[in-house]
Amino acid sequence: MTLVIGGVIAVALCAYLNVISSQNNFAVRSQMWNLCMPVVEAGLEEGLSLINNPGTTNFATQGWTWNAASQVFTNQRVIGASYYTVTIQTNLTNGPIIVSTGYVPAPVTVGTGQGTFLASAVPALGVSYISRKVQVTTRHDPLIGKALVVKNSVDFNGNNVTIDSYDSSKGPYSTSSNRGDKGDVTTDNDIVGNVSTGNGDIWGHLATGPKATLNMGPNSVIGSLAWHSGKNKGAQAGWLRKDASVLMPDVQTPWTQGSYLAPPSQGSYNYELDGGSYEIAGDWHVISSDKVFVKGDTVIWIRGNLQIDTGANFKINSGGHNITLYVSGSISFSGDWDKSLVPSDLMVFGLPSCKTITVDTGSHLEAVIYAPEADMSLTGNAQFYGGVVANSMRMNGSTGFHYDESLSKYPAYRAYVITSWKEI
Repeated sequence: MTLVIGGVIAVALCAYLNVISSQNNFAVRSQMWNLCMPVVEAGLEEGLSLINNPGTTNFATQGWTWNAASQVFTNQRVIGASYYTVTIQTNLTNGPIIVSTGYVPAPVTVGTGQGTFLASAVPALGVSYISRKVQVTTRHDPLIGKALVVKNSVDFNGNNVTIDSYDSSKGPYSTSSNRGDKGDVTTDNDIVGNVSTGNGDIWGHLATGPKATLNMGPNSVIGSLAWHSGKNKGAQAGWLRKDASVLMPDVQTPWTQGSYLAPPSQGSYNYELDGGSYEIAGDWHVISSDKVFVKGDTVIWIRGNLQIDTGANFKINSGGHNITLYVSGSISFSGDWDKSLVPSDLMVFGLPSCKTITVDTGSHLEAVIYAPEADMSLTGNAQFYGGVVANSMRMNGSTGFHYDESLSKYPAYRAYVITSWKEI
């Protein structure tokens, strides 16, 4: 009887120890399975940062290898005892596809590892790995894919404030023949009460963060052409959303400071720009009697403030030329603009130190402005044609904002963003 009881206890004890051992194996393997995902994400982050680096056109110079058979660039990197292999397929219409496979050493109770090691070469000899693979697709959004994109507040403080759209490829803006409802406004912030339309009209969609509160005046309208034409008030169903999420990277300096000379003067013009790159070390103040003539594609970096006064004449040759301005300080636009109706021939990029942009009373300006750290304002009866990315926007009086729909096809883009995530 004693022997039988002892045998039963021994069998039960062995079974119990086996259950504990199996449970420990499963728990450890589950932990390693979860630890594998940060390794996978590290590979995805490296791939995403590579395709978003404007200074990198040849991936091979960054240590990546071209795989002719698979038509992908590939790279492998060690992280402690783990490693990942990541590939980028670039010859696609919609955007590169990144695939990252992460490897972490399996616990010795599951694999064949022989204790602690450093994986100076991968895969390490005599070590079993747990792996996970993720594939992401990407998209390259246009730099100005919507009329107005801001990080923070939108304030339309006026009874006649209007945001709508037109297509400059079809001619000048006209409320009767060339008016559209692509005047979309997006604010990425989630501050409660950060969106105030006053009694303004948005001929397009409005997107905010999930927790933002919209303050609309009694005569404010948000919606389509048909909604406005029907004399409706308030927001049309489906044209107000609360799922905004926009990537707005800061502007980088165009070159090393001191690389170029200041723009020259010639003849009757205070500044005659016949193409090329120029740099102004401090402020650029174009006073009322000044004349500026852009004869060829020109880039200027103003390392101080930019101010163009009323009465100043700024002419851009109508032969398809353009000027690109990088501004480190504040910006004030007024003056008389002698240029085409195409906003993209005046591109303005505000560096992170650019904090304010003002378009004054009476100004008529066709331009593209990308200054994600700047607070922008339209005052009086200023009319803006083009597109804007800024920190905030304030419009008062009877100002108008008219988005050029052709900018959605302009060959300037924001960073690639992930559009889908799939574990394979």
